[in-house]
Amino acid sequence: MHGIALSFFLGLASAGTFWHRSWANQVGSYQWYIHGTGATTDYVNLSSSYKNPADTVSNQGVKVTINPTALWNSDMWRTELIPQTKVNLGSGKLYYHFSMKKSATNSPQPAYEHQVNFFESHFTEMKYGWINGNSNSDPDNHLRWFVGGQGKWDVDWVADVWHNFAYEIDFSAGTVALWHSTGSAALVLTAGPFTASTSTNSADWHLGVLRLPNRSGGTNNPSPEDWYFSGVYVENAPLNTVIGSGSSTGSPATSSAPSTTVVAPSSTPRATTTTATASPTGTLAAKYGQCGGVGWSGPTACVSGSTCTRLNDYYSQSSAGCMRDRKKEIILKFVDIILNSKYFRKPVRNCAVGTNKKRGFTEFVKRRKQKEKEKETKKGPPPLSYKYHG
Repeated sequence: MHGIALSFFLGLASAGTFWHRSWANQVGSYQWYIHGTGATTDYVNLSSSYKNPADTVSNQGVKVTINPTALWNSDMWRTELIPQTKVNLGSGKLYYHFSMKKSATNSPQPAYEHQVNFFESHFTEMKYGWINGNSNSDPDNHLRWFVGGQGKWDVDWVADVWHNFAYEIDFSAGTVALWHSTGSAALVLTAGPFTASTSTNSADWHLGVLRLPNRSGGTNNPSPEDWYFSGVYVENAPLNTVIGSGSSTGSPATSSAPSTTVVAPSSTPRATTTTATASPTGTLAAKYGQCGGVGWSGPTACVSGSTCTRLNDYYSQSSAGCMRDRKKEIILKFVDIILNSKYFRKPVRNCAVGTNKKRGFTEFVKRRKQKEKEKETKKGPPPLSYKYHG
């Protein structure tokens, strides 16, 4: 089964990668966009200890922290990451995967409503804590799934138990369903499908947490909260129900190797799907196929007319002199790493300018210098529109 790559947790990046993020240096598959005033590590940290141990594909998970400095709209606590991709994440039937847990240390506080892993329109989301409109006015310890503001499913949320989810979103039929398991168990359908106003612009998928304030007149508890996420990716149907194996139900035994999404300033993200099976001696990498990288056991020589281009330590690709933008939908399994920010400071050939190498490189340098000037005066994007239930 194939997937549309979004996850950065599989890589070897550090939280510091996000610190170098800017509109001229859009690192990785996700952007650290909604956050507090402190250093990156006050809100986002990556580590192998933060992932679901059953996930043998990912190298890392993420700990997302909200605290009194992570304020939005004066009194809401939030830390979120949003996708940085040209792939259409809002058509057909897609599955948005993630695993999540809490710890006994800095545990989320049930006295507040938390909105977790949602879209701007909130047509599907997880919630935790006190929720406006609940028949039971007392906050409880249940993690709940909501569709269009209506609770559809819940589970008792115990510390240090990994809960695995997949939002099944049929953008064509306008329905959503929920798949769930714990630990290493395979996903099973637990609720739905339900009719929903399914829509996304492919950039409003919020991975993280928003906490609403206590509006009853009481004093808000200033203690920080830690939320853990692992195995985050989006795939097209059919669904992969196995946690962290990279294989899928109902498909051949051949699995897909981790792939890499390449994001460079002012250019379209480029990505490639490859097969992890060993190749017979003498086999050549096809045009736009993988031809190298750490752990790669396939062909390293390319077909006639193509050269092996190194994109990073983990991925090299066979191409006709450069990586060209391909407008068709890119179907992937997982992302292997977030690119080191140093990559973006290397001069590269810009294929979009033309096939003339000298002219292409000259135009690229001129545009890059102009971007650097604009970067110094740019004040950033306007605030995101936001809807919440309260």
